[in-house]
Amino acid sequence: MDGRRHRAFVGFFGLNRSSRWTAPSIRRNILAPLAAAGFDRFVAGHFNQPPVISDVTSGEHGIRLQRNPSVDFGLDLQWTEPQSEKNISGLLEPAMAVPFRDYDDPTGDVRRNILYQMHSLRRLKQMLQMIGPERFDVFILLRPDLEYVDPLDLDAIGQILRDETDFVSPSWHQYGGLNDRFAFGNWRAAEIFLSRWDGVAEFCRSHSYIHPESLLGVSVSSAALRVTMTEQRALRVRATGETRAEGFKFSKITRAQHRARPFLTKLFPA
Repeated sequence: MDGRRHRAFVGFFGLNRSSRWTAPSIRRNILAPLAAAGFDRFVAGHFNQPPVISDVTSGEHGIRLQRNPSVDFGLDLQWTEPQSEKNISGLLEPAMAVPFRDYDDPTGDVRRNILYQMHSLRRLKQMLQMIGPERFDVFILLRPDLEYVDPLDLDAIGQILRDETDFVSPSWHQYGGLNDRFAFGNWRAAEIFLSRWDGVAEFCRSHSYIHPESLLGVSVSSAALRVTMTEQRALRVRATGETRAEGFKFSKITRAQHRARPFLTKLFPA
């Protein structure tokens, strides 16, 4: 970087459904590169905890979560909160009054899951405000159920530290907005990323649909943030070990390893 010892906040949000598979990549491709680059880091996470995961769209049925995210991710601060509809009740009416943009959601589960993630983001913001965001030079915000394929984009992190950009977002799967699965930024950008709960109702009213990537795009554009794209890749991993196809190219060995995960989960439960 610039020879100075920088401070990074690493924050996880959402559903910790698959850390058996994702935690090694997080340690290898996120935390280790930060340490090698000389960063002091503070690692925190807010996690929604449903009694079981049962989701028709993801193919997960009656799966109980047994992993400890504090151990898996080396957390300095953790908030695991029972996933309850009361946590999202304030936005259920506007979200359910409009469709999900990309496909049918007859049960409303997709829209509820969007709200659960927004709720987790606002909880992570509360944690960060309690810690004190002024302590940090850069904010790295991550879903815990992603396998981070590539090493952390330190060049993009450097642009944030040099005040050349505010917000770094994946270049892939933007869907007409900005990819919201992970992000890097300064505090102003992190605050926008974590505060999207506050904009959901107005977005639904003005667009007549709900769509998280579009909401992030609107939020970032309205704040006039300087945006940089990163080619760093990440794969969604379900609680079964199944890896969601993202259109990335991998070796035959890697693809075979991914296909074997659901069988390994059945043979050797976590």
